Amino acid sequence: MRTGLLALAVVVACGGGDDDGDGGEGQVARAVAKIASCSATSPTVTAAFSLPAMNGDDLECVLAADGCEEVLACFGFRIADDCPAEDTCLDGETLSACRGPLGLPLEIDCAAWHGNGGSSCLEGVGGVGACGTGSCASEGETCNGARLEDCEDGVLEVQDCAEHGLTCTVASDSETVCADADSGAACTDEDHCEGETLVRCENGVETRVDCGAQYPGATCVQEVGSSDVLCGYGSDCAIDLGSPSDACQGSSLTFCMVGLTTSVDCTDIGFSGCSTDPPGPGCR
Repeated sequence: MRTGLLALAVVVACGGGDDDGDGGEGQVARAVAKIASCSATSPTVTAAFSLPAMNGDDLECVLAADGCEEVLACFGFRIADDCPAEDTCLDGETLSACRGPLGLPLEIDCAAWHGNGGSSCLEGVGGVGACGTGSCASEGETCNGARLEDCEDGVLEVQDCAEHGLTCTVASDSETVCADADSGAACTDEDHCEGETLVRCENGVETRVDCGAQYPGATCVQEVGSSDVLCGYGSDCAIDLGSPSDACQGSSLTFCMVGLTTSVDCTDIGFSGCSTDPPGPGCR
């Protein structure tokens, strides 16, 4: 599992986005720009990988945050002095880790964010630290009610499927997944849209996702240049994770936010302006 916001991000001229901050995609774009700029990651990549792991409280925390220290604190992250050689527990609750394309040194408060895997920092059998709920002996993923539990290197990491309105299910191919509690039936159909609902067939199990509930203003859309569908904001830009189209236009950061070309004025979210210095376009 080993998710966490930055771990996911390592793996998010206005094109219709509401940039007035009154709600919907405008506020989500502001949050994405703040997270990406504070963690030195691409906003296109941050939107694609991190938004599905967040909830409304996470977004509200980021929008209310004053400065990068407070933005990172929303997820239990603190900037550290140096990167460790490998993830290490500083104490029973704090993980020392290196994340992001530039190797951002962090101290991670395991209990501060639901996406960290657990509230304790534990040392695995290989000596590497991880956030989890306890030790375990049998490697692999299992269901415990709505919780997807992953035993990795002797550390039990937990994903609560219920946070996204789903339950834990073992699929027909024995893969453990978060799936829709009402359907969860075997399926063979390709992923498709039913109005604003994304109907996904993953590992033989159907999952129905209310896109608007996943993040504000989103709907089910077809990805540009692909037959894939996803929860997003439009189909006017391709989600190119290898070479994202992030750019600076004056003081504004422009990027593809899950299908919608959007722009955020960096000076409106507490930064001096937009810079193309390494690791790439972002608010500085």
